[in-house]
Amino acid sequence: MARHVAAVCLQRGFRVFFYSDFVATPLVPWCLEQHGCCAGVMVTASHNPAADNGYKLYWGNGAQIIPPHDARIAALIEENLEPWSLPTSQFEVEDHPLFQDAGQCLEAYFSRIQSRLCLHQVQNKEWAEKYPVVYTAMHGVGRRFVERAFDAFGHGRSSLHIVQEQAEPDPLFPTVAFPNPEEGKGALELAFREADWAGASCRLATFLVIANDPDADRLGLAVAERLPAGSGWHVFTGNELGSLLGHWDRLHRLLQVPRGPGGTGFKWMGSRSAELRAEGVDVIFAFEEAIGFCMGDVVKDKDGVAAAAVFVEMAKQLASEGKSCLEHLAQLSDSYGLFLSSNSYVKSSDAALTRRLFERQRGGLGQRSYCKEIGRFQVTGIRDLTTGYDSRTSDGRPELPLNVGGEMITYYFADVELGAVVTLRTSGTEPKIKWYSEMRSAGDRRQACGALLEELVLAVVRQLLDPVGNGLEVRPEDHALLTAA
Repeated sequence: MARHVAAVCLQRGFRVFFYSDFVATPLVPWCLEQHGCCAGVMVTASHNPAADNGYKLYWGNGAQIIPPHDARIAALIEENLEPWSLPTSQFEVEDHPLFQDAGQCLEAYFSRIQSRLCLHQVQNKEWAEKYPVVYTAMHGVGRRFVERAFDAFGHGRSSLHIVQEQAEPDPLFPTVAFPNPEEGKGALELAFREADWAGASCRLATFLVIANDPDADRLGLAVAERLPAGSGWHVFTGNELGSLLGHWDRLHRLLQVPRGPGGTGFKWMGSRSAELRAEGVDVIFAFEEAIGFCMGDVVKDKDGVAAAAVFVEMAKQLASEGKSCLEHLAQLSDSYGLFLSSNSYVKSSDAALTRRLFERQRGGLGQRSYCKEIGRFQVTGIRDLTTGYDSRTSDGRPELPLNVGGEMITYYFADVELGAVVTLRTSGTEPKIKWYSEMRSAGDRRQACGALLEELVLAVVRQLLDPVGNGLEVRPEDHALLTAA
């Protein structure tokens, strides 16, 4: 498909920079900005199942498209449904005078992440053998880019233990049904097995497992932890990783940067980043809970390659101070307060049922009669980004952009600890209804607050979605909790 895109653009007179081999998604917006292109296209199914394919579009500012561009592009597609005729020879894009190889951008990318993001190259080299890392590409493209990023940072490749079964691109994803590090321990089984083997053979404890999704724009991490019943693995949430990276060394300046409301996903954060940079603001970090991290001023999108190199550097520095990532995270909770989250999803293959579930929450079509209690919890605020309603503002309108084409309702519980929030929204790419929750409390109440947040989320999901009664597909990890009597 990528070659077809290039052929069409060349035939219409556009100069095209084309990667002739598999490439990590962040390298597309990187090349776009390096050459001042008007747009960029990445053909990728990302972390979706093997049957899916996708078409990711970037605007000239280096960020994913947002309104009004998305609506206009969709309208132009509808106006041009008749296929264009292109001779077969047009698909030999390398021979076209407007064709240029984008591979020349790669060296500049690794040079940039080294100069802008690497802070302790000498120490990284010293700790290379002391801090082994297991890496999985999830049958995607990330391996060779992460290896080069490790070289740029001084981590080297000798301490990088590759999960060979998942090291090379394979669109069938034979060893994992859902090649997404967000799925947690189930998706990381082979990486954990490699870590156990590497730890035994090297006679070293393997401290860190890192994973990219197949197009390498997301980053998942896990660390070995000591549990009462023995050792286990802690898989970091996106919010936990964001807290660690956001506090790392010079990135602590983020705490002094004004922050404002924004839409869901990196298409909004990337566009806002472009606006801020145009105003002379040094945008140093952005992240989403869905394990997406934008490091510094390299690209205006999530970048799992650069984030992997930065996180390993941070972990090594903490280890040199006698601290683990988990211990540092606990210290952040002590300093800034405890922020717990519990996020997951159910699958709904029936679009009409999904619409009804959200209309019921509004009290019917066109209504704003939202529930005031969920379980034993009092609802103190509602924000509906589908209909454009917010009970907490003076004019009843939300500050955030609307969730056009999808469902998204947020419930506020001001009386639960220091405040709790639960959002229900439909995925833009998969038949999922997702929930995101957060609770704020004092740092010494982790266990009690964890149980309280679980109770709140369970009440919301059961009362508003009723997965069992509506025949929704529940994740195996959530099955016992959501289906219990």
